Amino acid sequence: MESNIYNWSIPQKCQTFATMIQNAQNTRELQTRISDIMKHVFGDAFFPTGWNLKFMTKATQFYEFNAVYNFLSIKGPFFSGIFKLSSESNVTFEFPLAHFPQSTRHCFEDGNCSAFYKPKLHVPLGASVPLSLLLNPVEFFIFSFVHHLINTPYVRGMSSQVAVDSIYSALLEEYLSAFVPISGVVPMPQYAGHPWNPPSTPSSPTVTPSRKVTLFKTSILGSLTTSPSPTIGQVQQNDAWATEAFIHAVVDLWIDCKVNKDHINKTMNTSFSQDFENVAIPSIDLVRCVRIFIKHMHSFGNSPAPSGLSALASIKRFYIGFFQKELYIFLTQAVDRWPLDTSFRIVLELWLSYIQPWRYAESSDAEERCVDSKWQFFIAENLLFYTMFFWKILNRLTRMELTYPKHALMLFRVAKVFCMKDLGKMIANAENTLSHSISPRIRTPGPDTELLGIVHHHILQMEGSGYAHVFLFGHQVSNLVDQLLHSAEEAKMRIKNSHLANVPEQPKPSGGFLSKIFHYIFYEERRGGSESDEYKKAYEHLDASVHQLAALFELEVPQIDGEREPSDISAMSINGTPPRGDFSGTAMMTQVPDDQTSFGDRRPRGIVPVRRFDVAYRGNPDKAPVTSYEQPFFVKLFTAISDSLNSKFGGEILELYTAPGMKGRVARQVLAMPSQYLEMQREGTRKVYKEMYLPPRINLRPLASYSFLMVTLLLFFLFFFFLGWSSPSIFVSAALCYGIYVTIKALLNP
Repeated sequence: MESNIYNWSIPQKCQTFATMIQNAQNTRELQTRISDIMKHVFGDAFFPTGWNLKFMTKATQFYEFNAVYNFLSIKGPFFSGIFKLSSESNVTFEFPLAHFPQSTRHCFEDGNCSAFYKPKLHVPLGASVPLSLLLNPVEFFIFSFVHHLINTPYVRGMSSQVAVDSIYSALLEEYLSAFVPISGVVPMPQYAGHPWNPPSTPSSPTVTPSRKVTLFKTSILGSLTTSPSPTIGQVQQNDAWATEAFIHAVVDLWIDCKVNKDHINKTMNTSFSQDFENVAIPSIDLVRCVRIFIKHMHSFGNSPAPSGLSALASIKRFYIGFFQKELYIFLTQAVDRWPLDTSFRIVLELWLSYIQPWRYAESSDAEERCVDSKWQFFIAENLLFYTMFFWKILNRLTRMELTYPKHALMLFRVAKVFCMKDLGKMIANAENTLSHSISPRIRTPGPDTELLGIVHHHILQMEGSGYAHVFLFGHQVSNLVDQLLHSAEEAKMRIKNSHLANVPEQPKPSGGFLSKIFHYIFYEERRGGSESDEYKKAYEHLDASVHQLAALFELEVPQIDGEREPSDISAMSINGTPPRGDFSGTAMMTQVPDDQTSFGDRRPRGIVPVRRFDVAYRGNPDKAPVTSYEQPFFVKLFTAISDSLNSKFGGEILELYTAPGMKGRVARQVLAMPSQYLEMQREGTRKVYKEMYLPPRINLRPLASYSFLMVTLLLFFLFFFFLGWSSPSIFVSAALCYGIYVTIKALLNP
């Protein structure tokens, strides 16, 4: 491999790597090239960033995105080499155990690992504990791809979060569809062999995992290996070895964050924060990718299983057991430690996705806003996900400023889900098995015997013995809900008084069709997306949440006096400052030097000067908020057109801008020059500003100014009505004049 390949563009690398794979002469050469290519893609000690798959988006790197997707897709040249290499049973790759979380490494060292890993552990000569896994080519790629998400370091000038439309997210969804198929079996084109299982050697001691009492098997395929059934290697020749590898990689590298073996002894009233003191909070991109995995697993588990007794059918039947315990701890850590800001929305959506498997079933009844009775056993098997996390999240919401539109939306999302028809009834049915007298909402002769065993086993698995369950419809939660309803009503009153009281009434168009068009362009679009609209939605979300939760818990809707002043605590935001737009009780005075005030040294007491804050916009200039001299409709239109042209012709625009001669001079007069701006990003719990770079680009936004629109309209009417010019003549003349103007500027300003 050439030494200067690091300086090549990514499309050049993809083309070169595809040729190298196709021209490999033998298995050893192909294995070496596959290993080198994966180091380039996912990074190594000398080039840790790799190709930065987390940050590559189609909007910013169109050609690179398409090249990488075509190269790494299941039907691409890279996987053709991997499948070809997999046909040789003696080809293996070492995946270091150092890539796993510390708790998982301890399990490997103690021998307390799942049956999936047991034949893959590798203990080198001279070592007393395993240091790596010996994986076949497909498994090695899966583990390397999953590890890339949590291994990529921060790069200056790039976002610290995975974009929703990044190449990594696109490849993740494709690999999930291929290796964890919703319908059919795992496609393995050009694959004739079977995955290699390392033989037992004197240097590799037998690892016997300790037996644990669990509801689900630690490895479904391991459950099929009891004598005289086939061995693990024989079972993996079926349709599910790659499926289990992908699930284990995601669970053990992303979700598994257990700290110690005593975490199950905690109760709901005892925070996990002390246990997780030395564990980093999950990142937003990790939570987002885990949610993609959970949604796909629900679709996978609720799809028809292959006919006959197969490993894939067993995984579909017990898919929850692969990650239920790990996800419970993962969510507990995230909910307990996440900052009190709007970024918590991604954690909330992950939780809501898990507790709503019916949304991803083929015969989904989500449109009917009703939960079918067939989900009763799923709710019983995951009772704490419905009760404990509802309790924890409502506690968070009571500490958040509900006047913020995004905070109000979070409350609305929780209320909307839990108020689905029959969901509360099924949760109460499951709780009824714990104590028939404490949950009186559902009157039944006695607890269901089958549900009783499922619920008790679930709580024992998640929290251990001695757990004090807080009933969803008990007095403790009802009091918390009542407190939240009062906070929501006060927030509604503050929104109404501070943000909606002075909103001018929308004038109605009077006249015909042209009047309505004029009204839409010059009024509706200016109103659209405004702050008042956001607070109006927040008011509606709070109002719906209050009535839904009051009906669910059989509480009265609080009546807040319109003249009542909200309490000081509830009126303050989470950072101690008044809510945005609420200036009641605040001295609105700008701080200036004493010698420039009329008071001098005799400033009256009680007037406290307020600091002057620099509120200048320093973000992306092309995405700046609409100003008073711009028409909102045309700003959106011209910005969308500019983005589309830049994404399609970004490379040509850059070449044209940097071209020598007259062509480059003219291009530099027409195109927007490169610029830098600041973008706020989150690193853990801190907000930092990073410098971002904008390349040369097309920017049509200046055409959306009122002055340009009015001058253009007046000139058009002048030439059309008074001089009798035709419309094409006007446009051709305007284009010709603009071309002459730009050419003269290019000659004067090289």
